Amino acid sequence: LYAPTPRAAGGTVTGVDWEARRVLLAGPNDGPADAPHGPDGATGGPSDASTLASAAGSIGGTDRAATDRNGATEPADPADGPASLPFDHLIVAPGAVASWFGVPGAAEHALPLYTLEDAVSVRNEVVRRFEEADAAGAHRHPGALTFVVVGGGPTGVEMAGALAELFAVVFRRDYPHLDVARARVVLVETRDALLGPFHPSSQRHAAATLGARGVEVRVGETVAEVTPDHVRFASGEILPTRTVVWAAGVRPHPLVEALGLET
Repeated sequence: LYAPTPRAAGGTVTGVDWEARRVLLAGPNDGPADAPHGPDGATGGPSDASTLASAAGSIGGTDRAATDRNGATEPADPADGPASLPFDHLIVAPGAVASWFGVPGAAEHALPLYTLEDAVSVRNEVVRRFEEADAAGAHRHPGALTFVVVGGGPTGVEMAGALAELFAVVFRRDYPHLDVARARVVLVETRDALLGPFHPSSQRHAAATLGARGVEVRVGETVAEVTPDHVRFASGEILPTRTVVWAAGVRPHPLVEALGLET
C-alpha cells in the first residue's frame, strides 16, 4: 500500500512523478481486521479491538475511504458527501466472508469469526451467556454454558483454546457463585484431524493441548443443523447449546461477484 520515495527506492525507479502518486485504501471499516485476530478480539480486552482499528492510520502514504456492501465508495469524511474515485490501477482485495456450507440454521444462529466486528460480537455473546447463567442459577438452560466451535482449522483451534483459558483464568474469578468448571467448550471438525493442512505431529499436539485445557474435541463429526438452543450432528445426536461460533471456512467476498470478476 505504501509507495516509497525515490530515496527509499534507492534511486532505481526513474521517470515517476512521486509527488503526484496517490494510494487510496477503501473499505467498510475504519481499519483493517483479519481472521487471525478473531480469537484474540473475542476473548481479550477492549484494547485488542482498538489496536487493530487504528492500524490503518500507520500505513504511510495512504488515504482512506469506506465502501458499502454494494461497492459504492464514500470518502472517509461523511460530510464530504458521496464520491466517485478515478483510478489508474485498481487492486480488489475485499477478503472473504463466512461459508455456511448449506447447513440449515447456521447463518441465522451461528456467530462467524472472520472480522474484528465478529470477534466483538462473540465476546459480547459469551459474556452475556455467563451473566444469564449467573442470574438464573439452577434454572438455567441445559446448554447455557456449552460453547460449540465449528471448524478445526487454525481459527477454530485458537478460539476453542482461548475460550477454555478465559473460563478457567478469568471467569472463575469473575463469577464466584457460578460453577464455571461446568462450562463446556466443544470443538467440532468434519475431517479426522484438527489443522488439516499441518504436519501430523502438529495436529496431535493441538489436540493434546486442547484436551489438557478441557476442550472436548470431536473430529470426524459434521454439524447438520443449528437452532437457537441446540446443534444436531449428522449422526443424529442433539447437543444443547445457546452459542455456536462458526470457523468452518470462507468464500470470496460478494463484492467480487458483483463486479463480475473471475475467481
